[in-house]
Amino acid sequence: MDPLMGVVGAILVSRWSLSLLNSTSAVLLDKQKPKSLEIKIRQCIEVNDCKIIDLHLWSIGPNIYSAIISVLARSAKKPEHYKELISPDPRLVHLTVEVNESSEEDFSE
Repeated sequence: MDPLMGVVGAILVSRWSLSLLNSTSAVLLDKQKPKSLEIKIRQCIEVNDCKIIDLHLWSIGPNIYSAIISVLARSAKKPEHYKELISPDPRLVHLTVEVNESSEEDFSE
């Protein structure tokens, strides 16, 4: 009976380790962000005189994300303004915003 339980235990541990590897590898290898969240962030920020010039989005847990956004604006506002535009999304738990003021030529590209 003991050898049989040893085999059963090995099978259970193997299944558990494979499921753990499957669930954590996405976070450890910087799995691609959901396109819907990236589109939502762009729609919230890119209005009137603003555009996102750099956006990094990371999965930091099951269905929770962190983002670093670099915004180019003709009339720059404080980073808190841009954070408030995005804040209703509960999936985004940590947000860093960098704001750069620009000239008209920057928007013609």
